[in-house]
Amino acid sequence: MKYGPSFWKRQFRMAKRKPAVAWLRHQLWSEEVSIISNDCFGGEYYRLLQLPYNTPFVGLMLMAPCYIKLLQHFDEYMEQPLHFVNESKYASLNVHRQANPYPIGMLNDVEIHFLHYHTAEEAAAKWKRRCQRINKQNMLIKFAGEKDFATDEHYAAFSKLSFSKKISLGTMPRPATESCYHLIPGLTFDGAAAFHVALKHLYLPALIRTGKGYPENDWQKWLTRWIAWSLR
Repeated sequence: MKYGPSFWKRQFRMAKRKPAVAWLRHQLWSEEVSIISNDCFGGEYYRLLQLPYNTPFVGLMLMAPCYIKLLQHFDEYMEQPLHFVNESKYASLNVHRQANPYPIGMLNDVEIHFLHYHTAEEAAAKWKRRCQRINKQNMLIKFAGEKDFATDEHYAAFSKLSFSKKISLGTMPRPATESCYHLIPGLTFDGAAAFHVALKHLYLPALIRTGKGYPENDWQKWLTRWIAWSLR
């Protein structure tokens, strides 16, 4: 068996990831946080740290109008039975689904796109199981406010929500008074990729514990750079 440059590159990448993942697991394994997100951002956190999915918001996406509506009446919507429909009310997504079919679920009038599920039965089973794991005493609410039909009105509505831990990520400056907003240069619309881009700028333990992600001191800045480099 030959060990070429690509083999050793993979070995090095795996080796440098292990200490960072181990340290993050040590810091965060007991937090039992439920990340509520309108894309795959939260799922990437659980996968990285090899933690149980304490949220049903994994492998799916919600358009901004539906997501904000759900957050404004979170408990009521999460108690609604999930049913499925054949078409989305968003015409562009129906076009996308012609080549990449996936189930569309409904909680009353809120539409959930189970982007990474093969069947409605699979989506329903995992949704129900993971809903039972939601820790309503420790939720981090995340909003990507520059995609999926989001407007300034949706962002303003998000900033007024009463959740104790919430964060909105974007690439364009927002009013400095909006403490839940974090400016992330180079942020991508892909939720999983956005998680790793955000790690270059946010101190993950603080984000999970408080919803305030910017490093507060030189030590946290160094750790943030180390984590981002290790997981690259």
